[in-house]
Amino acid sequence: MAGNVVPHPKLALSPSNPLIIQNTIILWTKLADQLIPIIGNDGFAMLYARSLFLARTKFEWLPAPQVLDPAASRFDALSDCLRKQSITKSSKGSEALLCSFIDILTLLIGEPLTTSILHAAWGDAAPVILARTFHHE
Repeated sequence: MAGNVVPHPKLALSPSNPLIIQNTIILWTKLADQLIPIIGNDGFAMLYARSLFLARTKFEWLPAPQVLDPAASRFDALSDCLRKQSITKSSKGSEALLCSFIDILTLLIGEPLTTSILHAAWGDAAPVILARTFHHE
């Protein structure tokens, strides 16, 4: 995965980017790396499961919330579901899932702390993704 480098912000979740699945998993992995030391595996898993539940109301093809198997890759089910969709659908579903997660996190800890965590996770990609998230319908 190219060293798990966060993709350029304008391309990260672009529906025209053929690397949408790889980019999505990189974004989630970087976010998990920042949050798990703070809220633990179970806390992250609960937020992720709730985000999946909410995003599935519009994108029913996203994976069902489940207990994350520590032996498997945390985001294998998401990756598998994204692969079965067109690039455009994968992009929209990925964005909806991230938006749900960020919305929940923001409600729990506030926008300033959420923004700080996302900057730590995604660096220069954070402002563009955050702008899309906080203005998401």
